[in-house]
Amino acid sequence: GKQDWDSVRAIQNAILDSYDRDFSKHVPAEQLSKVRDVWAAIPSQLGKAKKRFKYTEVSPGSRARTYESAIGWLTQAGLACRVDQISAPRLPLASYADERGFKLYQLDVGLLGAQSKLDPGVVVQGDTLFTEFKGSLAEQFVASHLVGALGSRPYYWVSQGTAEVDFVVQLKNQVVPIEVKSGGNVKAKSLAVYRSRYAPKSAVRLSPLPYRAQDGLVNLPLYAVQHLPSVLS
Repeated sequence: GKQDWDSVRAIQNAILDSYDRDFSKHVPAEQLSKVRDVWAAIPSQLGKAKKRFKYTEVSPGSRARTYESAIGWLTQAGLACRVDQISAPRLPLASYADERGFKLYQLDVGLLGAQSKLDPGVVVQGDTLFTEFKGSLAEQFVASHLVGALGSRPYYWVSQGTAEVDFVVQLKNQVVPIEVKSGGNVKAKSLAVYRSRYAPKSAVRLSPLPYRAQDGLVNLPLYAVQHLPSVLS
């Protein structure tokens, strides 16, 4: 019920407050305002159709050197997950990373919802005005599990701005493209472009739909993302 949602949100807000206090204790004084700025900017950056992190949207006119140390502090502290772009899905993925293009996720989907000031009822029950950010929450959920439960470092793939696959990970010596869908429309044009170009052994679509595997495309329910390695094997 609503009382339960409100109780959870109160705990989430308390956690966010404790993080802010930790910033004051542990972040070097010259970096403190920048760390807070980057941390506060994560929800709005993820809420855009193009989720690539833009320094100018943290502060007009700013450049990478202004905030790169702050982003480094947040990622090393485990509070943020940086997902770099790759130029080609080849092993090892780190060798093909382009650090100039990256997305920055938070550490937890519930905390992202709290930080975004989303009413818990909207998240649980759904709302037409919430559709676009619902996709961001789904991606956050997957990113958290890829890093936390599976210990993988996720990347993402873009083809000249016309196609983008949400995540590309290395699992069991496979390079696996992963598309995330939060609703019933599971058409994945970008994933089709990727598969046509690189012919991966397996491609994954995480969505609300039940499990199905056909012709190298695995549809796995979002809640089962932690079982990805066993499904692929």
